[in-house]
Amino acid sequence: MRDRKELKGLEDIIGIQTITLDIDPFLSYRTMPGNGVCLYFSTPFYPVNDKNRFEITYKLDGFEAAMRKKFKKDLKRFNCKKEKF
Repeated sequence: MRDRKELKGLEDIIGIQTITLDIDPFLSYRTMPGNGVCLYFSTPFYPVNDKNRFEITYKLDGFEAAMRKKFKKDLKRFNCKKEKF
């Protein structure tokens, strides 16, 4: 972690090894930090470069949409929303 640099844009991402989905409850009048949950999906390291960056983005968006669809009833039942990543 010490050698991490601050990401300034998509071009700074060199690989993927964890996919994070952030789920938060709907609150009618305010949102409090720390009241949701994050799901972490570990994968083998997959390099990202200028040739595959948009394809990977498209696939990650598809994964997120599939998870949203799969858990749509549960998210509604618990009054939660899946944050966009």
